[in-house]
Amino acid sequence: MVSVEDLGQERRQRAKTDEENKALQEKARQLVNDNEHLSTLLSESSTRIERLEEEMKRLHRMQEDKQKILASAQSDQVAASRAIQQNRTLKIQLEQLQSAFELLTEENKKMERELVTARRRINELDSTCQSLRE
Repeated sequence: MVSVEDLGQERRQRAKTDEENKALQEKARQLVNDNEHLSTLLSESSTRIERLEEEMKRLHRMQEDKQKILASAQSDQVAASRAIQQNRTLKIQLEQLQSAFELLTEENKKMERELVTARRRINELDSTCQSLRE
């Protein structure tokens, strides 16, 4: 036969087992909640990592574009400097040509005046010669 004391001990044991079971169930629920929370954090972190990787790729492309634009600008600057130097040289040459043209024009005018004077003198001499022949 089962004694009252055995029954009491069995009840206490059952109560203790029920408490342990409840504690384990609560701990399991808490672990499930923690697992769900960690899964959510992992998913959010993965999404954030993907966005950051895309941003990094975009920034890398922008850096490459920036370097290309800078190289192009430097090349354009070199070309512009050469063009400016060439323009200065051409300007000097043009000024020299203009000076030479002015000198030639003055020389031409002087020679025309001398030619007109020489023709007049020839005409005078021709007239004098004809007067003397007559």
